[in-house]
Amino acid sequence: MLFFSILFISCGEDSKNMDEIIPLKTENKTASYTVSLSFDWNINDFPTDYSAGAHFSQLVGWVHQKENTFFTSGKIATTGIEQMAETGATSELIKELDAEISNGKGLKSYTGSGLGSGVGTISIDVDVSSQFPAVSLVTMIAPSPDWYVACVDVNLIDENDVFLPNKT
Repeated sequence: MLFFSILFISCGEDSKNMDEIIPLKTENKTASYTVSLSFDWNINDFPTDYSAGAHFSQLVGWVHQKENTFFTSGKIATTGIEQMAETGATSELIKELDAEISNGKGLKSYTGSGLGSGVGTISIDVDVSSQFPAVSLVTMIAPSPDWYVACVDVNLIDENDVFLPNKT
């Protein structure tokens, strides 16, 4: 079993004072977050499932509308997801995400770094808006036969249409 954690840190012009509530209904507000995925896949804690040469591919994802179905569990994988999961290649997945954005379903795609081992943190800065408040990100666990880690449809506004606060 692989353990990882995800940390969303908010920053940016619209969120200088995180105690201030930012209403979203009247205009399209934006906020910036740093997303950090921390991994601790090591041979001491996971001697059975640990692979020599363990690492994580480039982090790829996008900012999109709430409850988007692009990364839905149980759905047939797209060619881009398949290539990312099998080889770590991300160019087809980025094309697929950019096509979704062109169709008005997302704001922007993002590509981050990979991780050269099974232990460490990958961070990426993302901008969200009231129209596109959700984030989905994926990275391949390598070497593997189709393993990958994803955070899917993480909504960064609450039920009152307020951006979530900074988490430390």
